[in-house]
Amino acid sequence: MAEENVNSDEIAEKPPRDWKKLLVLLFVVVNVGGVGAGAFVVYKNSIGYVADPLQERIEKEKYVERIRYFEDKPIVYTMDPFVINLTGKPSKTIQLELSLEMLSEVGYEEVISKTTETRDKIVRILNEKSYKDLESIQGKLILKDQITVALNQYLNSGVVKGIYFTNFIVQ
Repeated sequence: MAEENVNSDEIAEKPPRDWKKLLVLLFVVVNVGGVGAGAFVVYKNSIGYVADPLQERIEKEKYVERIRYFEDKPIVYTMDPFVINLTGKPSKTIQLELSLEMLSEVGYEEVISKTTETRDKIVRILNEKSYKDLESIQGKLILKDQITVALNQYLNSGVVKGIYFTNFIVQ
């Protein structure tokens, strides 16, 4: 029995394992591994990405072909003339004809199908203008930009590439 007491004393003297420290260490190792794996994935998909040379060449050729196509054949939609009263005390009216250069045929068809809405957008922009806003070339360029932005925000698949004034008379 004396031997049994010695063995039980030795067992009692062993300190219990500290599971909290072991779990914290395991948590740190798993987190560092996860962050490292995430950093590796981000690196490979952004900075470390190397495009397939063959696919890159094919995409570049397609892009150059599309640019040539659209440079050769501009898609232009000429709208009916506008006659609109300008704001301001000397009452003035503007007679305006404009053409929209579209980026694609899909956009051209969308503008034709939504002619009423696009004309309304343009009329709203013109109604806010005064003679002083439109008398300079800078004012006309700002008007072109405003119309382009408004129409591009409104259209779903079409993109207005440029606006050309074919007739611009203020009376």
